[in-house]
Amino acid sequence: MLVSNSLRETHFLQDVFGRTIPCDVKIVLRILNGFGAIIIIIIIIIVVVVVVVVVVVIIIIIIIIIIIIIIIIIIIIIIIIIIIIISSSSFRFAYATLTIICEVRKTAVERFQAALQPAPSPALKDVSQGGTWSPEGCVARQRIAITIPFRDRQKHLDILVYNLVPVLKRQEVAFGVFVVEQFGNSTFNKGRLMNIGFTEARKYDEFDCFIFHDIDLIPEDDRNMYTCSEKPRHMSPAVDVLSYTSPYMALVGGVLSIKAEHFFKINGYSNIYWGWGAEDDDMFYKLSASKITVLRPPFTIGRLYF
Repeated sequence: MLVSNSLRETHFLQDVFGRTIPCDVKIVLRILNGFGAIIIIIIIIIVVVVVVVVVVVIIIIIIIIIIIIIIIIIIIIIIIIIIIIISSSSFRFAYATLTIICEVRKTAVERFQAALQPAPSPALKDVSQGGTWSPEGCVARQRIAITIPFRDRQKHLDILVYNLVPVLKRQEVAFGVFVVEQFGNSTFNKGRLMNIGFTEARKYDEFDCFIFHDIDLIPEDDRNMYTCSEKPRHMSPAVDVLSYTSPYMALVGGVLSIKAEHFFKINGYSNIYWGWGAEDDDMFYKLSASKITVLRPPFTIGRLYF
């Protein structure tokens, strides 16, 4: 009995508190220690994976930021290039403006003479070499100055003069025709040409009315009077190519009659429009801003051929 008891005691261990622990419990603890190692390894793997993912995400974010910075730099460079191009274009336009004002190849008198020479109409014979005419035996109701912007369209000018002068004479208005030609090959600026025509006409005579006339519009009805009313008048509201209708109410292009007082009040046509169009619409808005109403003849009268 004493031996067996001593053997049984060898199957017990001492814990930290001095208490005995069965051997089967020890085995369980060893197993638990094995699972703990596995868990620790799994945790380490998870941590490593998370760190790698975080690093990859940070790298991606840095790459995106770098790409955005590069795009911003490219945009800034493009904007700078555009500004440089616009600045150089503005200088070119300014130079072209100076050319228009200072370098007129032919005077209005010479241009009008050239237009009269090929025209066989007897109505042109008593028109002066300066492009002026007054009715005999009566005093004209108004003296009108007709400004025609021109460049490289001699045939159209011949046709216009051939058809317009008889109409003016039948209406018994005293008139002077001023053909303003843009020199050179730079972009056409119709607004500046019409302002120059107005200025030169006032140097020539005291006109009561100023009419700005496109070179390719021919009047069809003598009742469409080439005179000025109390307010500016859009004389070409019905053109054949537009089915004799007006595409929009702000249109004042084609033929416009206006008194000097109104022209001065709105400071004339805008000088900033290069190429065809826009200066006429700008004129309408300037008149509207100054509370000046634009009159129009009925479509059955204000008919012109393009």
